[in-house]
Amino acid sequence: MSTAMLSQLGQVSLNLIVDVDDPMMLEALNQAYGLATGIGVILPFSRKQELEADRIGICLMDKAGYNPIGALEFWKRMKHGRQGKEPIVYLSTHPVDDKRIAEIEKILQNKNTQK
Repeated sequence: MSTAMLSQLGQVSLNLIVDVDDPMMLEALNQAYGLATGIGVILPFSRKQELEADRIGICLMDKAGYNPIGALEFWKRMKHGRQGKEPIVYLSTHPVDDKRIAEIEKILQNKNTQK
């Protein structure tokens, strides 16, 4: 929510700085700004939050007595179920399956080396 508010503040500031009188030009500027901040700022932040949620989930699984390897197996099944039909990386709010699986493998490897 705070990211969206900052994005809107940036848009209002840009509108004040540019001072465009033509409503069509202002609309085009606002659409370009929205697209750029969405792809360049908001979506990557969302993917980062998803990976953080995976780390927290694995930690909670372990503390609750569940085998955290289940998370890895789950994402491998999800990848298999998609049959290569993943969304475009830069337009997705979630990390692609290969990235997510690699990150979970790193988390599990670090967890095992710390014991």
